[in-house]
Amino acid sequence: MLQLFSIITFVAVVLIGIIPGLRIKDSDEWAMGGRSLNWAAVAVLIAVFQIGGTSIMGAAQNGYVMGIAGSWYGIAGFISIGLTALFSSKLRSSFEGDTLSSFLENRYNDRVGKLYSTIYLIMGFFYIPIQLFTLTTIIRMIIPGISLGFAAVIGLLLSITYSSISGIKGASSVGKLTCIIIYISIVIGVIMIVNTVGGMDVLRSELPPEYFKLSAMPLSTILGWFATIFVAFLTMQAGVQPVLAAKDHKSAVIGVIVGGFLTLPIGVLTTITGMAGKISFADIASADAFAVTTVEFVTPWITGIIFGAVGLVITTTLAGQVLALGTIIRNVLDNTYKRKGYDERQILKVSRIATFIFAFITIIPTFLVEQALLSQLVVILVACSTGPMFFSIVGGLFSDKISSSGAYASVISGVITGVAWVIMGLHNTVHPIFPILVVSTVFGAIISATKPECSA
Repeated sequence: MLQLFSIITFVAVVLIGIIPGLRIKDSDEWAMGGRSLNWAAVAVLIAVFQIGGTSIMGAAQNGYVMGIAGSWYGIAGFISIGLTALFSSKLRSSFEGDTLSSFLENRYNDRVGKLYSTIYLIMGFFYIPIQLFTLTTIIRMIIPGISLGFAAVIGLLLSITYSSISGIKGASSVGKLTCIIIYISIVIGVIMIVNTVGGMDVLRSELPPEYFKLSAMPLSTILGWFATIFVAFLTMQAGVQPVLAAKDHKSAVIGVIVGGFLTLPIGVLTTITGMAGKISFADIASADAFAVTTVEFVTPWITGIIFGAVGLVITTTLAGQVLALGTIIRNVLDNTYKRKGYDERQILKVSRIATFIFAFITIIPTFLVEQALLSQLVVILVACSTGPMFFSIVGGLFSDKISSSGAYASVISGVITGVAWVIMGLHNTVHPIFPILVVSTVFGAIISATKPECSA
């Protein structure tokens, strides 16, 4: 029953996204939806990209380990994404193209734009396997006995086929249904779980008092999450793309605010699931808290829908990144398209194939990186690929005094700082996003002041 409902939920919703994609005729419609997305479409794209596996399985794991403070990831996401709405109109009015790399090329020069594309493609090469690993966990719950390798191939083929075909409009259709299904099923699931363990009163009596204090989460961790998410949604192509694809400024701003709000409840609900798991299954691995508690305490057919919906959330998160990478790849290949005289259908076809090939080879790191290193890899990737871009992108939006040399220096210095910070193990005391922002800003400002060539 669990397997049947999981597969039905997953396949049915993905098909809803693929079908509109088959009617797409050009690459701009595929990547940007013709810049016609309403606020609801923007909101769900923002929400599903942020939620992913971290706000569900990760929050449940934190709930298992420390209690309600595990919901801080969702709270930090809600606040930081909401704040990025202040930049939405400026982003839209400053962009002539559809990628951050093209913005940097127009604002500074080709060297800065290509540097962004290179770093983003490297980041994507490792980011996709991290989300894929989470997806394989769900697949292996649905299909017991399947190997990690086979589960990874299934998950990756489903995700990249869906994202390569559906485009941003198909992704928004899937996102809407996914948000509805995941919230309804998880709300029902949490109610069943809490009732099965005896209610909230039993949770309060069985768990230590610290499990009900938001202050249990270290402040440095909270601030690190807040800063990283805030920076990421202003510097990652996957975070900016829905804003650029909105039909107008109002739709973009409202969509970002609503999208941030949609990320909040899911983290709280799954944290409670982890807390219930703590009093019932004290000896399981914390990473299994969500899956084990749900399987044991929720009706099989509802569990099937939940797992199918969680798989969808992770797939849409993964697909959002694949689509962003495809947009970057299309921009990188733009000169080739022009030189060969490709028409829009040919550009769309080649962009889809190139995206599929690039995304598929990212399966390699899935087998090279140990599970224990995944969280550290996330820190390296997100901090070292988004933090260094903040000064050149956000600063470049508001100031014409930042030079191309300053922008380039800020990115390079930020990357070096982030990698060095993690290698030295300092990320265990201070989140790397902070030294990255400080060093890249200082270097960028100094170089811009000493080499103030015309840049805008």
